[in-house]
Amino acid sequence: MTGARMNEPEAVCGKVGAKSVPNAVKPAATSAYWLAVKPFGGRHRSGPSRPVPLLQEKRSRILKLIAHRGWSSGAGENTLAALRRAAAEPGVSGVELDLRRADDGRLAISHDRPQPGAATFDEVVRFISGTRFDAFVELKEPGLALEAVRKLATGGLAGRSVVFGPDELLQKMDGERPVALGIIAAYPWQIPRLAAAFSPDVILLGWDERAWTRLAFRAWWSVFSLRRMGQRYSAEVVVGVARRASDVRWLRRQGIDAAVIDMAAIGAPGQALK
Repeated sequence: MTGARMNEPEAVCGKVGAKSVPNAVKPAATSAYWLAVKPFGGRHRSGPSRPVPLLQEKRSRILKLIAHRGWSSGAGENTLAALRRAAAEPGVSGVELDLRRADDGRLAISHDRPQPGAATFDEVVRFISGTRFDAFVELKEPGLALEAVRKLATGGLAGRSVVFGPDELLQKMDGERPVALGIIAAYPWQIPRLAAAFSPDVILLGWDERAWTRLAFRAWWSVFSLRRMGQRYSAEVVVGVARRASDVRWLRRQGIDAAVIDMAAIGAPGQALK
């Protein structure tokens, strides 16, 4: 996940079951799409119910913390070492990772072009399957979605993973899908169109390192409600990337489902939530 920007927000979450969609649901402003119907009974769609929400503590409004790029951006990001460090931290509920295709054709975990020795997606799936983590996989280039979904499903992570990205990187998947779909909403006013087009399980928003994007995000969502927005579209809401404990505490008060955080900047998760 990139440092979330107002025009490239990030983050994700969850446990979901498979679902299917009517052929009538199609996005208006993209040539690539992933058909999916939310089962929670949102006003803009209908579909089968699903038994297990991604965030099982959702109703108690417990904020889940997702480690950005395995642990934090910077040196050691998107590595198995970062995942091991996150796995040793009891306050972390999941990890967010960036997916690209390496020169040898394999899927690799890397924010930019994979370098020799980058962790393969197969290695990461095997590791996460042996942990308690939810897996949040951000598509960083076209043509990866279907292969990523297959690997997550066959690796035993179908019930606790989400594949997400901007609308132009999502691919069509007819019928039922085994993992959750997340859509990045670059601006708040894009949410109605994206929700109608994709019926996402997760809506992803955020800011980046520029101070004004963080201030603008907090100002907007201090007037409007992140929680009510999620309820309106029957979607879980995830925000990132948080690099201050004060932002984590603010996000918890907004009643969202999860926050993607840079662990190196935040420190101990328990302290961030106090």
